[in-house]
Amino acid sequence: MKNKNRKIIHVDMDAFYASIEELLDPGLKNKPLVVAHDPRKTGGHGVVSTANYHARKYGIHSAMSSMEALKLCPDAVFRFSGFDFYRKYSAIIHEVFNEYTDTVESYALDEAYLDITKNKLEINDPIQVAREIQTKIWQRTKLTCSVGVSYSKFLAKEASDYAKPAGMTIIDQKDAGEFLAALPIEKFRGVGKKLCQKCMN
Repeated sequence: MKNKNRKIIHVDMDAFYASIEELLDPGLKNKPLVVAHDPRKTGGHGVVSTANYHARKYGIHSAMSSMEALKLCPDAVFRFSGFDFYRKYSAIIHEVFNEYTDTVESYALDEAYLDITKNKLEINDPIQVAREIQTKIWQRTKLTCSVGVSYSKFLAKEASDYAKPAGMTIIDQKDAGEFLAALPIEKFRGVGKKLCQKCMN
């Protein structure tokens, strides 16, 4: 049984790699930006790491081929500064996390779960902690993140997805049932495409 007294925060950076590229070149902010090697220079090879929100409007998403992304948006700008550079920003973000708790489960460079049930600053209100983390990350990196707050990792993760970008969603005990009932079935762990199709039929 889940301990409903736990305080879990899920932090998900908003279009992390693309946002870093926009910091390096502010002129990219209003253009469809794809984080990948330019397929026109690689003979069509390459995979999209992420894309900014302008590019996503064209249907571009992570893990698709860069050539397919180019077909969807011929005006897209392709940039890739390298993961060593992205790791530097990730390290700054994790320094913020560690100011509050050592119980940090990093899912990727741009995403982590924090258990702040017992935190270093002895702040009882998880919403206050979440707001402080968002603020400090912005102050130190000029990058935004979306945050979910709940008593389980699953709910905190779904909450952070709910109000992107730069949002915060709180799911407490009284709201959890209603929130879960509204989720698409494919959101639940272990439900693959085939099982999802069976459930929908």
